[in-house]
Amino acid sequence: MKLSHYEKNGACVVVVEGDIISETVEQVEKYIEPFLTNQSIKALILNGEKIDYIDSSGLGFFVKIFKKLKEEERSFALCDLEMEVREMFGMANLDKFLNIYSTEHEALNSF
Repeated sequence: MKLSHYEKNGACVVVVEGDIISETVEQVEKYIEPFLTNQSIKALILNGEKIDYIDSSGLGFFVKIFKKLKEEERSFALCDLEMEVREMFGMANLDKFLNIYSTEHEALNSF
């Protein structure tokens, strides 16, 4: 698992490389936590271009992030997901309320 980030226009873009599964969710959560507590960050965008697989723990983690940021009137988006990963969100009906964009550019321009 490799994690990196950058900030642009009040958003924090986190790039994840690897699987988001029960064994790695805690690592991702610890990496993202400072951005969730930093109120100057108005949006968190997760670039999933290099995510190969997400299990139910990973899906639940994204719902948790979404709820936390929504309560604080901040935004959360996913972008650049591989088709198989995007289908996981669809099968769980999470694509009905999570903001999922085809490109990072679209995600950055969405808020």
